[in-house]
Amino acid sequence: MKPNRNVPSVVVSCFCAGLLWCCFTSATVQADEAAVQQLPACSKGEEADGGLCYPKCKDGFKGEGARCKEICPERTQDHGNHCLSGPAQFRKKFYDRAPVTAPPADS
Repeated sequence: MKPNRNVPSVVVSCFCAGLLWCCFTSATVQADEAAVQQLPACSKGEEADGGLCYPKCKDGFKGEGARCKEICPERTQDHGNHCLSGPAQFRKKFYDRAPVTAPPADS
């Protein structure tokens, strides 16, 4: 999918990787969404993340690549690796997922 050069792209998000800033435009996001839609589905009990299939996480955990992180309880704030509840904070539990596989090519 080629972006339309007559329509200006809108910056959707940026992140910093060391000294390098990377930004994604609406054209990039549209192209990425089209590519994701073309990926084959993962097997039952697996979920796709970054073009690979991982086993689904246990209840109360959310997948982030090859790791499952605890979901913060209600009435707490999610701050990456910690959950905050007023002045108290606690570190989230996590576990590594089993080895990853590529989606099957014949799906």
